[in-house]
Amino acid sequence: MNARRIALAAAMLALAACGPSKEEQRVEQLHQICLGAVGKTVLEVEQMYELNIRIVDCSADTTRVSTLQCNAPGESLCIMGFDLPGSTDQSLCDPNGCYFACAIRAVQSDLKLHEEDHLANVCGSRWVNHQPARPFYNAPIWVPGMLP
Repeated sequence: MNARRIALAAAMLALAACGPSKEEQRVEQLHQICLGAVGKTVLEVEQMYELNIRIVDCSADTTRVSTLQCNAPGESLCIMGFDLPGSTDQSLCDPNGCYFACAIRAVQSDLKLHEEDHLANVCGSRWVNHQPARPFYNAPIWVPGMLP
């Protein structure tokens, strides 16, 4: 019995030494894209994620739309996000699974100027971890003419 326990412990240590799972690597890659979004255009971030951006809220009220890294006094900011695929990996989530998201900010006037080409600059980003539901699933995909 002791030999069996020792073998099991050795196998568990060997498995742990293998490093992060493919799912953990996938989520970390998505996380790094989000952290690197500031200074890029919305289009570049869309291309990196291979997803369309969703507009969540535009407001001059920075209590509703946090400025994050944006330095645009008096400007209305828009919060946008990517509806990223969820995970059921229990090293990342609870048994019911979870979702991750990248929330980015851009100045509304810049977005309005670049409605067709999505070349507005991203001025802030935030990674959202371990959400029980898809954070941006119900937000509309950005299309020309939707901004006030």
